[in-house]
Amino acid sequence: MQAPAPNRLDSVVVTNKSDGEVDVTVVFDNHKDKVELAESHKIAPGQSWHFEEKTLDMGSWKAVAPVTKVSVSHSNGLHELAPSINGVVKKLDMHVGSNGQLEQGV
Repeated sequence: MQAPAPNRLDSVVVTNKSDGEVDVTVVFDNHKDKVELAESHKIAPGQSWHFEEKTLDMGSWKAVAPVTKVSVSHSNGLHELAPSINGVVKKLDMHVGSNGQLEQGV
């Protein structure tokens, strides 16, 4: 019996399709130190930001801290999304809609 393939998301590109600036936070799982790594960025309307992959130094080898959650603070409130992926995904496109909701895809 084969082990199941891992599900891992390495990085996220978020495009702001709303009319106002949004504050987006991407959370990465730092399984080495058992803490979350968070990166935030303000994104102007019509602009995008690439939250790049985080590499963990495991001593004699390196690992990737997978993305676990993306949240956006919008004039319509705070919205969160745990990306749905299958297998290892190097980069996922997401966007903030006019209502402030996060959605996967461009």
